[in-house]
Amino acid sequence: MIFTSDTDLVLYDYPKETLVVFLHEVDLLLSIRTHSPEQMRQKLQLDSLVQFAYALCQNQQDTATVLIQNARSVNMKSDRYLDFSRRYTLSTMESANRRQNSCNTPFLQDLDVRVSEFVDQALCSSTRPLVYLPLLVEDPGHASAWNIGHDVRKLAYSLLASETSVDEYRRKAQGVLAHEIKTDSQADQLSGIRTMDQQVRALTLWATTRDIGSGLLWPLFGLSLVLADLNTAPAISLALRVLNADFDNTWAFVQLTARLQAALYSLRMLKQIISVRLALQEKNDTELCGHLSSINSQMALFPLLEDMFTVPGQTTRNLAEQDRLKAVVEEIYASVGAQVPSEHVSNKKKKRQARELDRKRRKAEMRQTLVES
Repeated sequence: MIFTSDTDLVLYDYPKETLVVFLHEVDLLLSIRTHSPEQMRQKLQLDSLVQFAYALCQNQQDTATVLIQNARSVNMKSDRYLDFSRRYTLSTMESANRRQNSCNTPFLQDLDVRVSEFVDQALCSSTRPLVYLPLLVEDPGHASAWNIGHDVRKLAYSLLASETSVDEYRRKAQGVLAHEIKTDSQADQLSGIRTMDQQVRALTLWATTRDIGSGLLWPLFGLSLVLADLNTAPAISLALRVLNADFDNTWAFVQLTARLQAALYSLRMLKQIISVRLALQEKNDTELCGHLSSINSQMALFPLLEDMFTVPGQTTRNLAEQDRLKAVVEEIYASVGAQVPSEHVSNKKKKRQARELDRKRRKAEMRQTLVES
């Protein structure tokens, strides 16, 4: 029994007893609705459910009756059908064998799903890899938060798929669309990696002088990427709240959080793809490998996913004492030339903030009392 939210999973070849359960149809209090791909195939009188999917992709406006008729008449030996069906019939063992000689496969086990999908396509010499970026909680009235970190991701893609195009799927307005990214040449890769190495070295050196740990170091680096991409920098107070996950019930908080997450995940993608590139053991460019090894070493303590991604409304976290955090954030603003906007707080807002602080203080005291008792 396979539990999934991906309807495509009914299209693969399974043993006859296999059942597929879609998560949105599960009601643990009542029942679990199951689907048998084999029974579906027999009921439609098809050799494969892929035929129905192929007919659906040819004309999504057809009625179910017409789709079934078209599916039964599909030429399963045509090049177009074979190209479409290959994604559902390609042997996992075959895919692994195609990678075996080019990559140390244990390195692939630690990759995020989105990254591993890209790496698999790149190592199989796909002419146009597809990347589906995770959905972020963001303000639909603003440009996609994934605009942040674009150059970092482009550099990462280029390391495994140079001088080609990558279709990156991410939110645009109310939908999800593909954005074409033309990857860098080898010369541009070296330039980009050299610059990134310099930035990471400078960041870690600065963090050492300020006694800043990795838990704060990389969120600050992500914040620097956000600030460098925005025309108007957010207020320092907002940046502090976002870093500490101190939700203030505003869209500004939600959007800045999404932008910071996009920056951090882009860095995470670069880190993981660098590890794959190093595992390929290509020694023909010693300077590039040297910079890659340096970045890989510097990013060894990059935050875990659960530490990177906060959820609006969750319990706040304290990355540093407030005055100290404010001081280092101001240095980050200065380092990218971001002008700190002046903050005028009305008396009404001051009172509301004071009430909120008092509420949080009393809640913390109550929690502490319960722990002690």
